[in-house]
Amino acid sequence: MPKITALIPQSRRPQTYNLFLDGNYAFSLSLDLIIKLKLSSGQILSPVQLNDLLYQVYFEKLWRLALNYLSFRPRSSFEVRRKLENYLFQSSFGYSEKIDSATLVSALITKLQTHQFLDDFKFTLWFLENRLNFKLKSRRELTQELIQKGIDQALINQALSQLHYNETEILKRLLAKKINHYSSSRQLLNYLLRRGFNLDIIRQTAPFLFD
Repeated sequence: MPKITALIPQSRRPQTYNLFLDGNYAFSLSLDLIIKLKLSSGQILSPVQLNDLLYQVYFEKLWRLALNYLSFRPRSSFEVRRKLENYLFQSSFGYSEKIDSATLVSALITKLQTHQFLDDFKFTLWFLENRLNFKLKSRRELTQELIQKGIDQALINQALSQLHYNETEILKRLLAKKINHYSSSRQLLNYLLRRGFNLDIIRQTAPFLFD
């Protein structure tokens, strides 16, 4: 069983310590975690204790990573989960293979949601408002973008409804903006179809394109 042979504070981060097992550097952890788990030099760790320590250390590191990731802009749960999983996969920490990463990441996601750092519906509203303020997007385009971010279709529909999204009005504004950019009705029609607008909505809004 491994033995803690040293707990040395880092020079640049005195609240963070380097932990050595059997004379070899193992990983770093916070002073708070050392106090919480009552760790000390000379302590022998059973396999259960070591696994619990690794879980706590990873949880702490991933929690800080998640909060930093969320500090730049809102994220979906899927985006955060992918970020954390990629970190674990690429980690040079040395012990990631001993951790049940799925359980760890799920626990972190749950904690983030409980503390309201993650809310997929609020994220969806923010995303849609941001898109619609700057771009004229069809319902299909918006839906595809959000599905790629792990948002459920029902949640997308709910958010679009709350924002009173009107695809016909969006299409009218886009037509006014693009109508002089194309030399033929066929080219403009194909452009609108590529942008994800439904053929029936185009026909109702711009029947002249079908003359």
